[in-house]
Amino acid sequence: QNFARGPVRQCAWGIGSCMNISRTVALSDRSLVIHDAKGKGLHKIMDMKKAATHVMMSSDGTRVFATARSPGDTLFAWTIDHSSIDKGLGIMGGSVATKADYLTRAEQAVIEEMNLARTDPKQYATFAEDHLKSFQDESTYIRQGSNMRIGTQEGTKLVKETIAFLNSVKPVGKLVPKKGLSLAAKDHSADQAETGVTGHTGKDGSSPFDRMKRYGSYSGAGENIAYGPSVARQIVLQLIIDDGVPSRGHRTNIYKSTFTSSGVSIGPHKTYREMCVITYGTGYKDK
Repeated sequence: QNFARGPVRQCAWGIGSCMNISRTVALSDRSLVIHDAKGKGLHKIMDMKKAATHVMMSSDGTRVFATARSPGDTLFAWTIDHSSIDKGLGIMGGSVATKADYLTRAEQAVIEEMNLARTDPKQYATFAEDHLKSFQDESTYIRQGSNMRIGTQEGTKLVKETIAFLNSVKPVGKLVPKKGLSLAAKDHSADQAETGVTGHTGKDGSSPFDRMKRYGSYSGAGENIAYGPSVARQIVLQLIIDDGVPSRGHRTNIYKSTFTSSGVSIGPHKTYREMCVITYGTGYKDK
């Protein structure tokens, strides 16, 4: 489900370790240090003004994704190449999202994943290529991390088209989390947790724009909803592929350069088990 308005218009996660590589992350005073399987310090990520807590790492087989939160709820995130770690060369890229205490770890991961897709679409094309390998036939794939068979409407042809799109689209800027946008998303996910319906209209008849106006103001806004997956990469990739949506509206929202802020809410759903509401804003200001 996607909705937009303009101005005139997985890798498994673990706490403190990466599940599928011989790497661990350790907190040493105010630094994060990557260690090998024998405990040898390979790479010091950075010094922080305050000691970090809640460290998480994941890997796609080529890179390590590490996040840590410091007191004051500042979220630090890094993307590090495995070979660079071995050579002690350091970080490929990173970002800092501040004051995200209103987001869960999973919700923060969705914003970081969208930012990876927006700033490095060619890298995201490789994730789509991996997804293509999970298809059992032209229309059915096995969801990563489970034995669940998922049927699609447009099948492998659309995934191949998505790969071509990601290899050609121009990168756009990162999204900054906004509390008001997240509260608007949480209102809708809470509604649908009770009703089990889908779509963008709240049980009180509210539109995405009504909900966003409860908590702030904007010059442009949009909303995406993913039903089913609960892992950040699966959520974002599903929206970019946009199976069964001829307009590719979800994909458009993710790559819309005028959107500069975002909010996320992940919650239960009676029919699809999990749902993720993502709101987007242009010139959004919290009340």
